[in-house]
Amino acid sequence: MDAQESVRLVEASAGHIDQVVLLWRELIGYHERLDGAFTMQAGAERIFRDFALGHVEDEHAFVTLAFVADEPAGYIMVRVEALPPVFVRDRCALIQDLVVSERFRRRGIGRRLTRVAIEWARRLGLDTVQLQVATLNGPGVDFWHAMGFHEHLKLMRMDLDDPETRERRPGEGE
Repeated sequence: MDAQESVRLVEASAGHIDQVVLLWRELIGYHERLDGAFTMQAGAERIFRDFALGHVEDEHAFVTLAFVADEPAGYIMVRVEALPPVFVRDRCALIQDLVVSERFRRRGIGRRLTRVAIEWARRLGLDTVQLQVATLNGPGVDFWHAMGFHEHLKLMRMDLDDPETRERRPGEGE
């Protein structure tokens, strides 16, 4: 049996929340190491647990887990997002999280989870899937490009407590 066949996808239920939280911890740890802006506040795990449970129970959201044998290997969390009502496309599927545990990467699990989420969006009649990926997450950026996603908007941030943050004159650095 190859690695692809040994992966089982399951739509998450309330009984899977502990497994989702376990994988989320790995995702957050990775992002905290990339960028201090991802540092979690006290109680973040409890807050995320409630957030994930809300998605599992919401008909306009979708959480799917991947298992290798009986071990949680990854998950994807998606929800229907309202877009400004002035646009023809006034809703989209928003991928909030995709994580594949490091020891299960390079087996096609992320691709399978993404395809399932795209099919879910199609069944709801949505024609757009959006997501955000950390700029410093090179492997993540590469993955999403390989899945057919392209840059549409650029999310920018200003840290007001950073003494280096200041307005620059035209032509003065980035």
